[in-house]
Amino acid sequence: MLSSRASWFKVLGVALVVAIVGIVGVYYFASNNSQIKADSGSGDIPSPVITSFMADPTTILSGQTSKLTWQTQYVDFCTLGDLPIDSVNGWTQVSPARTTNYVLKCANTALSKTVTAIAKVTIR
Repeated sequence: MLSSRASWFKVLGVALVVAIVGIVGVYYFASNNSQIKADSGSGDIPSPVITSFMADPTTILSGQTSKLTWQTQYVDFCTLGDLPIDSVNGWTQVSPARTTNYVLKCANTALSKTVTAIAKVTIR
């Protein structure tokens, strides 16, 4: 039979192991939660994606506007034509003088990868 002191150490030892495992578990969760994980074939950083880029309406009369909208994932910045845009997800109004192909280009600098999408606004 264990003495009360031995029992106390046994209980304390189990509590300490549980506490250490709990700390390691929390640390593991926190460290994994702060990293992006995906099966992209390139390690821990997923490839950039433009999930949508569209004009609405796609056909307008001269002087009218069309709304360009875009959604992206895993990108650091985007440009519309040669101009940087403020948000990797957003919209802007355009009023082209002639039929125009708008080019959205987004990049993931960690991977040195870019993706491109085109939305066409036709002048009738």
